[in-house]
Amino acid sequence: MKTSLRQVDADFADVVTYLQKRGLIPPHPSSVFLVQLRQFHRSLYSLAWWRFHLPSKAAHRRVFVQEIASDAFQILPQSLMGYNKTTLLLVRSVIENVLRHVYYYDHEVEFEKLNEEADWYFAVRDLFPYVLGHPKFRDYEKKYDAICRLKNLYHELSAHVHGMKAIHLEMRAGLRSIVPDQATMQEHAALLKRCAEAANFLLVVFHRKVFQPKPDEETAPVMSVIPSKARRVIAGIR
Repeated sequence: MKTSLRQVDADFADVVTYLQKRGLIPPHPSSVFLVQLRQFHRSLYSLAWWRFHLPSKAAHRRVFVQEIASDAFQILPQSLMGYNKTTLLLVRSVIENVLRHVYYYDHEVEFEKLNEEADWYFAVRDLFPYVLGHPKFRDYEKKYDAICRLKNLYHELSAHVHGMKAIHLEMRAGLRSIVPDQATMQEHAALLKRCAEAANFLLVVFHRKVFQPKPDEETAPVMSVIPSKARRVIAGIR
C-alpha cells in the first residue's frame, strides 16, 4: 500500500468533507482553522500508517498497532465536540499502546497470559523502563530522547485526566457546557504532535528492518512529522 504526502492531502480533503457533513466543523471554516486541522490530521495519519505497513499477521505483533490507529481515528472528533478529558485519555492511550507493542512483540507467552488470565498484566509504569533498556533503543535514546519525551507527556496527560492539581480539574459542570473550543483544540493538537513525533521515532527504530527499505514516498507520512534532529538519527541507523 503505497502512500505519499499527496495521498495524505487527499485524505485530509475527504476528512474535511466528512466532518462538514456530520456538522462537526462549519461549512466554510477559516483558513487559520484549516491549518490547525491539517496539523491535527498529519499527526493522526502518521500514527494510523503503521497498521497498514507492518507485515506480521501474528496477533501479539499486530493488535497494538491496530489499537494505536483506533485511538488516532477517535481523537479528532472528540476534540471537535469539546470532550477534553476523553481526548487526553485517547492521546495517553496511544502512548500506552506504543509501549505495549514494543513489549509484546517479542513476548507471545505473556500476550497469551494477558488474554487468558484476568489478574495478569504488565503495568505501564513497568513498560517505560523495559523500553528504555531495550537493546534497540539504548544507543538512540542518548541521541534523541523519545522515551523520555513520551514519559513526560504521559505524566502531563495523567495530571490533566486525574486532576492532580486544581488547575487540571474539569470545570465544566454539565453537558451543555461541553462545546467546541478552538483554543483547547489547539492545545490538543500540540499534545498530539509531541506524541506523534516521539512515538513514530520509536516505531521507526524498532521496525527499522521493515521501515528503511521502503521508498521515501511511502514513508513520507511518518518522516514528515518527525523532527529534523530525530530524522538525522534515523538516517545514521544501519
